[in-house]
Amino acid sequence: MKKEETPRVLIVDDSKSSLLHMKQILVNKENYQVATAENGVSAIKKAKAQKLDLILLDVVMPDISGFDVCRKLKAMHQTADVPIIFLTSLTENKSIIEGFNAGAVDYVRKPFVEEELIARVKVHLDLKRIQNQLKTAKEVAEMATNAKSLFLANMSHEIRTPMNGVIGMVEALKSTPLNEDQKEYLEIIDISSDNLLSVINDILDFSKVEAGQIEF
Repeated sequence: MKKEETPRVLIVDDSKSSLLHMKQILVNKENYQVATAENGVSAIKKAKAQKLDLILLDVVMPDISGFDVCRKLKAMHQTADVPIIFLTSLTENKSIIEGFNAGAVDYVRKPFVEEELIARVKVHLDLKRIQNQLKTAKEVAEMATNAKSLFLANMSHEIRTPMNGVIGMVEALKSTPLNEDQKEYLEIIDISSDNLLSVINDILDFSKVEAGQIEF
């Protein structure tokens, strides 16, 4: 079984003391890999430069607000799926709603309670891990379905080609002089060939439906 990688978290806060405090909590108690940024510009650069599992983002910063940083991160392919938790001392519902509308998945009020911070981070890291597993499983299932459809299509084609030859020869033999036994045998071959060709065509159509090549 593949060992799970240590979660990578980016903490963004213009307060050095808050950064140090949160980093110590997540590193010492949860053994996470933690990077830090003291402003929005630095946060965006660091988020683009490394693969992150979660971002803790302060709302009120001197250069770019946390809301704007969040919108920029959600607009970039590299960081669009990274869960963002806001760190905020703002208490108005309007600010909380703006954070969710910007793309955040949760928020932690400042000054924060250590246990709450850890709990919220854990929840969203677990959700992110499950989402990644589901995405991988979906991709594997789609690859398996495509491979099966391709195999069925190729197999059906390879069988149908000689079957068409058999059916053609049966039709040609019908125009030749035959005794009653030969006619009976030929009729059995004719019916069996048509039935087998019908089955082959059904398999081929089914594989095309699975591959999305047939529209209803």
